[in-house]
Amino acid sequence: MQSIYIYKTTLTCIAISSYLAISLIFLNWTGYAWSFQNPHSTQIDFKLQTDITRLDKGLSWGYCGAPPNNQPIVTQQSTIDAQTPINIVADHSEFFLQDQFGILQGNVIVDRGNQHLESERVTYERSLGLIRSPGLTLLQHPTVRLLGYNAEINLLKNQAKIAVVNYRIVGYNARGTAKSAFIKNKLHSQYRGITYTTCPRDSNAWMVWADSLEVNQKTGEAIAHNATFNILGIPVLYTPYLSIPLDNRRKSGFLFPIIGMSSRLGVDIRIPYYWNIHPQLDTTITPRIMTQRGLMLSNEIRYLTTQNQGVFTGEVLLKDTKANNTEHEGTRGKASFHQNGSFGNNWRSQINIDMVSDDTYLEDFGRGLQITSTRQMERRGDIYYYGQDWYVLGRLQSFQTIDRTIASEDRPYNRLPQILFDANIPFNTNLKLKLQAENVYFQHDTKVRGNRLALRPTLSMSFKRPYGYVKPRFILNQVNYWLNNQDANQSTRLHSTIPSFSLDSGIMLERRSNWFNMPITQTIEPRLYYLYTPYYNQDKLPVFDSAEFDFSFLSLFQTNRFSGRDRIGDTNQITFALTTNTNSEATGKRILQASIGQTFYFAKRRVQLADIEDQEGRSSIIGELTTNLTNNWSSRATMLWDPHRSNEAQLRKATLGIQYQTPQRHLINVNYRLNETDADDDTTFEDTELSWHWPISHRWRVMGRWSYSLRNNQTTEIFSGLEYSSCCWRIRGVVRDFMNNVEQKHNFSVMLQVEFTGLGTFGNSIEDFLQDTIHGYW
Repeated sequence: MQSIYIYKTTLTCIAISSYLAISLIFLNWTGYAWSFQNPHSTQIDFKLQTDITRLDKGLSWGYCGAPPNNQPIVTQQSTIDAQTPINIVADHSEFFLQDQFGILQGNVIVDRGNQHLESERVTYERSLGLIRSPGLTLLQHPTVRLLGYNAEINLLKNQAKIAVVNYRIVGYNARGTAKSAFIKNKLHSQYRGITYTTCPRDSNAWMVWADSLEVNQKTGEAIAHNATFNILGIPVLYTPYLSIPLDNRRKSGFLFPIIGMSSRLGVDIRIPYYWNIHPQLDTTITPRIMTQRGLMLSNEIRYLTTQNQGVFTGEVLLKDTKANNTEHEGTRGKASFHQNGSFGNNWRSQINIDMVSDDTYLEDFGRGLQITSTRQMERRGDIYYYGQDWYVLGRLQSFQTIDRTIASEDRPYNRLPQILFDANIPFNTNLKLKLQAENVYFQHDTKVRGNRLALRPTLSMSFKRPYGYVKPRFILNQVNYWLNNQDANQSTRLHSTIPSFSLDSGIMLERRSNWFNMPITQTIEPRLYYLYTPYYNQDKLPVFDSAEFDFSFLSLFQTNRFSGRDRIGDTNQITFALTTNTNSEATGKRILQASIGQTFYFAKRRVQLADIEDQEGRSSIIGELTTNLTNNWSSRATMLWDPHRSNEAQLRKATLGIQYQTPQRHLINVNYRLNETDADDDTTFEDTELSWHWPISHRWRVMGRWSYSLRNNQTTEIFSGLEYSSCCWRIRGVVRDFMNNVEQKHNFSVMLQVEFTGLGTFGNSIEDFLQDTIHGYW
């Protein structure tokens, strides 16, 4: 049954993506044959059509809409007044001095500062400052070019008007037609009966028809009245008022609606309204209608000052119509606040607060697997003071546990507060003292709680040579407790002082060689690490924040196998490791890096967080491999091999990732992950992943991801997508089927995003989703 389900899901993804592709290809090949009559169309003669290229002379369609990198739209301006000279060139000219009237004919060119006119016949009334051109006329101003008939230029007011016109906005690549145009000044123009688009001249993928258009490049927007928005020649939206941005300045107004569909939410429609309150403060208010859930209201507030920035987001579902128990029948919601800032030269602050109304909120409304599998919501506020070679941290931290399977006694402690001091004191180039001090009050509802004061001075020496190094280090771990909620027969004041010594040494051997006629430099770096910590009975000490580190290559060289400060692991051990690097001499690029290591124990480790009866005299073997054999191919692999287990279970952990990536955005990822633990929970897994992003032509791209659990023989996530992009618009469609965990049913969703250059985005924000799910996507 599982294989049939995967087969059907895959066919569904392929079918919907193929339908989207075929529809777009058909519309593209037919030249957008479906069209409606434009009420503002004008009868433009053949000569105007053949001369239309004059509008584009010297201008590029290398981009659509606003220029990239916030480049200024108007790059050439000059002051024009009554004293600005007028230069006129024509094949024939006739002037009547008494009437101050002139007639110019044949290839007439009029230049006045950065204003330019081209026509076959022009009359000039000097006393009134009027230039009239009844025939086909080209007008060029710093911000707009116009090609039409019956042009009239008022030199005294620096204004112009023209009829039956084609226009192009300079800098901001937009164009269109109009029944008439009126230039009020160098940054302000008005049009009647218009079409408007940012597409190049050979494409009308989208277009706005409107009764009027007012372009104000000083404010950076164009206002259209009684506007109809058309896609591929089909009217899809009418609005009495439409604000079109001309640059990257923020503007208040409704954004394009967002429409989606999923099996959990039904049809999902969001209508965001953006309010530009202040240059350093804005908000987005979004009503959201979900046919299977009800009405949700969300709000995002952003602020930015010279020293602080932050964002608040909140969403409220007044009544969940799909709730099937009393727990979720009331108001549901989510809130978060994130801040980064500084005050003074040495002070820094950071706040991260996330909270939800109930345990299943993220599961019901979260977007990705990482969000829906979250178990703890953190609420943390930090304040730092930095000095030279030292800093002080003050912290308040608590957690909201949203995994109902975690018992109350297993939930994390809150730090209310934590104060940490860290200093590095160099005596000379070889001798350094590092001092760490921490004072924390740990709060918990059901377990022992109290204050912990910890000191950790570290004296380290370093003796380096080009061929190797020796680094001895002495550590003193001192901790004091003042406890509450202790058992009656337990002391409320406890302490321990435990020393530790380590000796790290390594040698670097180097040689030059050739790989396939490519000169390389290869190094072999053996490393020997010794660590000794005597045994002290710590059973009476509480466990506030200590846990055993996950075994990795870096953990071979840690001074304590436990995190936190409640447990200091006793040990007498030595670690052998070997690393080799291969670098290209021509480019300096690392081609291959491989490391392997193992620890040998001279005594059993008596300090443990759980009962461990059998302890071997050596650790598992850990290895890492990274390759960059070509500019496009790379790989990374890690392996943890336990020789003490039976042959079929000796491979405890493994990761293998292969990536193909080109500058043209061709991308393929193949990954394998294995984690074998003795615990019967979700920490044990074995799965594979295939993801890709592949341009199949200049405009078309396909992307997708397939995650499969080998242990459960089922697909945990699969999606496929298709993208069409051009200069003036882009459309993406993604069909997704996924599971929050292997014990729940599949969720199906369809995401569609259409982006019109110069207008905005219509649909879900698929870009963020692809970056989160496809490694290396950009």
